[in-house]
Amino acid sequence: MKFPAVMIDLETLGTRSNAAIVQIGMVAFSYEPGLDTEGMKVNVDPGNIRHPFSADWDTIKWWLTQDLDARVSITRTALSPNIAAKAVIQFFTKYCNSNADVWACGSAFDLPILENLILSQGMQSPWKFWRVHDMRTIALAVPDLKRITPTVAHDARADAEAQAEFVARAMKELHGKRRKGTA
Repeated sequence: MKFPAVMIDLETLGTRSNAAIVQIGMVAFSYEPGLDTEGMKVNVDPGNIRHPFSADWDTIKWWLTQDLDARVSITRTALSPNIAAKAVIQFFTKYCNSNADVWACGSAFDLPILENLILSQGMQSPWKFWRVHDMRTIALAVPDLKRITPTVAHDARADAEAQAEFVARAMKELHGKRRKGTA
């Protein structure tokens, strides 16, 4: 099944646009809350990441304060940046239609970093830049809609699943308001 949208979440070793990625989570979804999704999680070996990607000590210290489940999640079997980039492209191609909406919780962080990783491996981003959306923007449009807590905070797939469900609920609420003439 091809989905009309995908949520992408990264876990990184920095807070800048050149942060080293340690985990990529993707969830392909429809805009109907609670329906089937397809997801993946890939750990990226930060030891194999080269310039211009970097880690910063403050973020590493922050990781040391996170729940054990989150810390263990990012240390499981990791792929090289090249294989991780290929996995992202393969997932998108398999589960998303060619005009899929690409979502992130902060489109100015996760997506540019992931695109830079893909480009650094000599590949092209599989999504169209004009299909990128920010979950934080839609959250402003439905301020009373409660955010969904991920099963494991700072696990990229769990975060992406919770964010995708929030977007699906928000879109349903917004479309309902439009039909009622209140939006």
